[in-house]
Amino acid sequence: MAESRQTADAKVLELRVHGVNNTTPYDLLDLPPDAVRLVAGDKLGSFWEPTPDAAAAIAAARPGQRGAAPPGVRREAYSWGGMVRTVPNVGGLSIGGVVAGVVARVLYAIVLPFSIGNAVMWSRSLSTPDNPSGPREKLTAGAARLFGLLLTLLFTTTAVTIAIDVVALQCGSTPARCGPLEGALEGLQGLTAGQRLALLSLVPVLAVILLAVFAAVSRTRYDVLPGMELNTEETGLPRSATADRVGASEAGRGFAPKSVLSQPGFWVNRVTTDLSRTHIAAAILLVATFVAGQAASGPWQAFYGWTLGISAGLLGAAVVLACVVPTMTISVDPADVERGFVERSWARVPSLLALGAAGAMLLVTLAPLAFAPEWAIGAAGRSSAELTPLVIIAVGGFLALTGAWWRKDADRRTAAWRGCAPAVFMTVALTVSVATSAIVVVTTADWLNGAQGPAALIGQQASAPAPPVDEACGCIEQLEPSIRISGIWVVLGTVIVLAVIVALLIIVPGVFRTRVDDRRARAWGAPITPDDLPAPTGGILPPSRAVLFSRILGARTRAARAHLAEPIVGVLAIVLGAALVLSLALLVWAAVAAVLTTYDPYAPAISGLSPILTNTLNVGMWVLAVSGVAIVGALAAGGTGDGARPLGTVWDIACFLPRTGHPFGPPCYAERAVPEIAGHLNHWLAREDRRAVLAAHSMGAVLSVAALGLLASSERTRPALSRVSLLTFGVQLRPFFGRMLPELLGPDVLGTQPALAPRLFARDPWLADFEAQTARHEGPATSTAPQSTVRESIAGRFARPQRPTGAVTGTLVRADHDGAPLPLPGLRWVSLWRLTDYLGYPAMSTAPGGADGSWTNDLDRIVDELDTSGYLVKVGTHGAYYRTSGYVDAITQLARKSRS
Repeated sequence: MAESRQTADAKVLELRVHGVNNTTPYDLLDLPPDAVRLVAGDKLGSFWEPTPDAAAAIAAARPGQRGAAPPGVRREAYSWGGMVRTVPNVGGLSIGGVVAGVVARVLYAIVLPFSIGNAVMWSRSLSTPDNPSGPREKLTAGAARLFGLLLTLLFTTTAVTIAIDVVALQCGSTPARCGPLEGALEGLQGLTAGQRLALLSLVPVLAVILLAVFAAVSRTRYDVLPGMELNTEETGLPRSATADRVGASEAGRGFAPKSVLSQPGFWVNRVTTDLSRTHIAAAILLVATFVAGQAASGPWQAFYGWTLGISAGLLGAAVVLACVVPTMTISVDPADVERGFVERSWARVPSLLALGAAGAMLLVTLAPLAFAPEWAIGAAGRSSAELTPLVIIAVGGFLALTGAWWRKDADRRTAAWRGCAPAVFMTVALTVSVATSAIVVVTTADWLNGAQGPAALIGQQASAPAPPVDEACGCIEQLEPSIRISGIWVVLGTVIVLAVIVALLIIVPGVFRTRVDDRRARAWGAPITPDDLPAPTGGILPPSRAVLFSRILGARTRAARAHLAEPIVGVLAIVLGAALVLSLALLVWAAVAAVLTTYDPYAPAISGLSPILTNTLNVGMWVLAVSGVAIVGALAAGGTGDGARPLGTVWDIACFLPRTGHPFGPPCYAERAVPEIAGHLNHWLAREDRRAVLAAHSMGAVLSVAALGLLASSERTRPALSRVSLLTFGVQLRPFFGRMLPELLGPDVLGTQPALAPRLFARDPWLADFEAQTARHEGPATSTAPQSTVRESIAGRFARPQRPTGAVTGTLVRADHDGAPLPLPGLRWVSLWRLTDYLGYPAMSTAPGGADGSWTNDLDRIVDELDTSGYLVKVGTHGAYYRTSGYVDAITQLARKSRS
């Protein structure tokens, strides 16, 4: 990597890493767009620095002036937003490019449940070097992979419903039914029903293959960095002199950290090929089972009876294989990483056999239908996929219920949703998948049905118009019969819509009741009256302190409401889970009633419902159809913009985790971003006289902590950590990731205090956690740094001393030697936050210390809530922490040479 001329004069690197919303490099460096230049990287991940003129202006800036940097500090920015927020450019603004962009955005919307389902694998109790895999971990890993397969099968069933049930069996026989596609479907009239069935059954197969290709192609964009050399005994390279320091020598040579993120093989978790083949095979076998079941009523009944049984049996074998295929490769042996986990996977041969058997069964099933012109199936026949969604959803719901016991936390209060994170993630993923399927089926069928209205899709049109009269003959025209869809999708979609309404009725009063209590503000020295504000110096007139304080209080209230994400998702999960159970019970009851009434095993399940429920479903049909049109419109509109993915913030969080539970979601951007950050630091620290401050915002802090774990995983790079300091601001490490993924970023890993959940109906969501923290009397065990009892006041009412910093003291950088912790020296940590930040929290504790002074929070620092560095005075929220005096103080202090 080429170095600029500024490098030789600087001994400290300040590397800024942005968070969610893909902050641009120039905004991250707080410079104009033309004042930055590329150091290294590409459009996905890149490092930027100020231009020489901008660097000179920064060096000449006065302390407190916007953009000022301490002497001897080189400032760079790392941009990673292109890895997760953008869809690849596949054609620019041409018609083809816009269409391709819309298709790509639709695919990203479809795979959203897959990403949520992938998080299930990481939210359960994980095996660690100190706690190897036991029966619980192996069982829950298999169940998580099974749940991911169910999501794929539900997607396949949706495609089967559209392609086979609607197009092949209904539109194909009478193209006039599907008005918008009548011309395109006229060619199907020359085919027999069997040939139409064989042809259209390829659509679900191609859809699943498209997902697999989409996932593989997107993954190759990130799989560009070679693995880090880990086995130093074979290289013969000289060790760094830093490793000979007390503590670093032993921790670097013989005693590796015990955190999951500090294991050599964590970021080479790219062993989803076998699982991907298994998913494709299962989807193909499901289609073959559908087709065989549909054809079993034809002239070759015996043949397709055997085909149905064999396909179903092989599908069961594929399900078992998905449960046992290895996908998580956390190893403490560097040699395992050097050899490569993919080569050691025993599932390669079984997955290839499963894929081959699936293809053979599909060919055997379709061949008689395609090449027997006399083959005939009743055009009004119903697809055998009628009840398959119920089976898939029932099994998925059962797994979600068991997810409440997938964790073994000693204190469930300090884990997300009281230790039920796997259950919550599965419920949300399953519900989103079901709702997506219902919307797709209803919207597509309603579009094909023309002007008859959504209610006609289930034969329940409340006010059917009178048939038109042909003026030429004076007779009544015969209307084409409408397309019918299974009432299963209608019931599921409608009940989910009602559940969302019920959840909102519970959530909204709690959210709008939330008011900020001033106890935390008083404890941290934040302003609690207008007089506590410092005299603002920005702007063209002296602003009113009362008005500014009222705006600060408003921002604090909005931030407190935004902090209720965990209880809000918890309420949604409970209500949506209950809705799925109610839907399944309603459908089973209606189906039984319909069969008992008509004695027809293929009778529509909707026919057994009461008039009140039927009218409710009529309304639900319209809601689903309108929702589908709105979603398609939003996705299409985004296809002509900057290529940003829908729900970008969701992708930022969900795609941090390697794909081990579901192979078809978007790739894990951290598999590239984390090694890039670690590699850039390692390159800078190759000279012994250099140090680095890793300054990370929001989600960037998660990447930065993971990069520190990667450096700690190797004997060659571990000693360099003694010259790295960490500065985080606006982070979610403690209340989000520490509670949802405790084995990765929990209190034991980072050395932070355990967190209680925010309260939905409390005046201050964090008051219970604050009181629990101030009631602790465990001594200053959370920090190895000297303690200080002087609290900093952002209002300037007290002198601001140079406070001692905190440190990362958990298993991320800690090794065990004869039962005693052996931390690496010098990994100092400061974290900034403010009460007006709607997405940022303290990293150590919500309290500045114990009520009796038994412990002090030397890691978190509260900073100014007013930004007076610009033309106008603004209330600071989640961004621009680098404009505060607290940020400048922290950089200045961390840039100093650490004490050995």
